[in-house]
Amino acid sequence: MAACTFYGQRTIDADSLSPYVELDIAGGIKVGNKSAPSFNNEAVIKSFEFGTSNGATAEIEILDEQGGTFDKTITAMASRLCDYSGDKVMAIKYGWTTTNCGGGGVPRLTAPIYLVPKDLTVTYEGGKIKYKITAVDPMKVAASTTRLQWVFGTDDHPMKLKDALQQLMDKECPKIKLKWYGKEGKPSNWDFKDEPKSVWDGDNQNKLSSALKWMEYFVSENDRGVYASWDVTSKTPTMIFREGNIPDCYKSDPEGTNSGTYIVNGGKNSNVISFSPSVSWPNWWQAEAGTGGNAGGGWTAGGQSVGAENPRSCPEATKGLGIQETLSWCRYALDTFGPKNAMAKMAWNQRLNATANKISGMSPVEGELKIQGDPSEQFYHPALVVGNKIHVVVINPFHLRDGQCEWLAEPICNSTFTSEEWQVMGCSHSIREGSFVTTLKIRLNPPFTGTVFQGMKWTKPG
Repeated sequence: MAACTFYGQRTIDADSLSPYVELDIAGGIKVGNKSAPSFNNEAVIKSFEFGTSNGATAEIEILDEQGGTFDKTITAMASRLCDYSGDKVMAIKYGWTTTNCGGGGVPRLTAPIYLVPKDLTVTYEGGKIKYKITAVDPMKVAASTTRLQWVFGTDDHPMKLKDALQQLMDKECPKIKLKWYGKEGKPSNWDFKDEPKSVWDGDNQNKLSSALKWMEYFVSENDRGVYASWDVTSKTPTMIFREGNIPDCYKSDPEGTNSGTYIVNGGKNSNVISFSPSVSWPNWWQAEAGTGGNAGGGWTAGGQSVGAENPRSCPEATKGLGIQETLSWCRYALDTFGPKNAMAKMAWNQRLNATANKISGMSPVEGELKIQGDPSEQFYHPALVVGNKIHVVVINPFHLRDGQCEWLAEPICNSTFTSEEWQVMGCSHSIREGSFVTTLKIRLNPPFTGTVFQGMKWTKPG
């Protein structure tokens, strides 16, 4: 373990802070005394919840004393799938407004986040209207309403997987743009390994289900599985396909994006409110287990056993874990790999994709890190949230004895939970009654790698 000086994220430096939310639809509704200028300030956002992982969901509670805001808001909301790419999407910004005693202050707000309405509940009470809007990314709505029977490519002219995916997204409403990101969370024009070509059918599924089915047995040219997320920062419906970023054998990944250092028990300068880690040994065994093989069939020539190791794990840690399963017949894999190699390729690539998608699933070591509300891009942009690393420094408790601070345990840092390898699984933001809290759902992949405490310095929020 190496000694270092920690440059921890500190609290926002301002004399006065106030949480801020703006919902831009039908004229705009905000928090505060000037909440809805176009409606004579008779409506206000009472609370706001927003969370993102592979998708996005927000809940906005609005108090309306007059009713005009309610009517105009409902009229302006999208009611058809094709509206989701027009001006009827909901644009939301949130963050902090700041004021200093000498005057001035710089707001710290997110860029617009675009969502569409899903549910609305209304309460008439005390001469007022309270209504709560649940907003989601368009794919969550389309997934429950859209079924596709389209076929892309023919036997004589099979189509490349990447081309088929784009054509799939161009069919029906909402039409979806595709973006491709590398494992570092940056745009990348990677292609699929082995150049898969086949006849791709919708199979009466929604767009996302069809896309995931097609990609199940194929990986990127960098031998990475692929997972999908929705780009809430784009007004045009946009899906992101990103390479998996869980490092091989859980080694440190120097190319991984670090979203900051957070010091638990760091005193008044630290922006950490609380940290709640948990450990589950059965989750470790399940996370390491792999599957593979086939019981045999006409096209498998008696079946093949490809082992049960997890491609991204350490062989010595996974020996004996997992089961052999029977894989379903898949034309896409046969067309690409041929009967001789299809079984082994399918099993291996399927596990790479499963491992890539574990970033938002269960983990042996998980934690919730609550910090002062942070509207920075790395905590709302889907390509930057999931999979990015943070450095958590856990300082062991101390108390005053004989007028001096004495540490109760050695080392000063908790060596189990202090690590640069915590990965973000998801993020949520809560604004209500004058408070703004950001909660990071994080995971730590064993082996545990702590850092010896030497000192700490504070960095201003980005």
